[in-house]
Amino acid sequence: MRTGLDVLNRSMRLLGYTDPSGNVDPGLSAELYKRGLDILNQVMAEIWPLEKSEDFAPLLSVHNEIPLSWSAVETVMTYGVCMFLAQADGDGTNEQFYAALYQQKRNAVKRLERRREDALPRVWED
Repeated sequence: MRTGLDVLNRSMRLLGYTDPSGNVDPGLSAELYKRGLDILNQVMAEIWPLEKSEDFAPLLSVHNEIPLSWSAVETVMTYGVCMFLAQADGDGTNEQFYAALYQQKRNAVKRLERRREDALPRVWED
């Protein structure tokens, strides 16, 4: 599992919010870090019902591990966080790109198997 901070830092690097050496620049990204926990919880809340049947449990800190599958954290959450960070920063190009990528990845998340009952109406003939 990964922590929220790992996902947040990876998202910042994907967006290019780094210093010349490739490290996340805390000075340039301070405002985005403040929103980080809320953004992580928003993305996690969208993925949670696809993988889990229990009630949503938000992260209390960015240092907590994310209780979702490896594939959901690595592929879906990172792109969702990128999308929201780009939106918060007013970066429309990256927002559009990561929104499309996030939608595709979210649709590919392996869902819980749920049994459906027969929903067809019964027609009684006289």
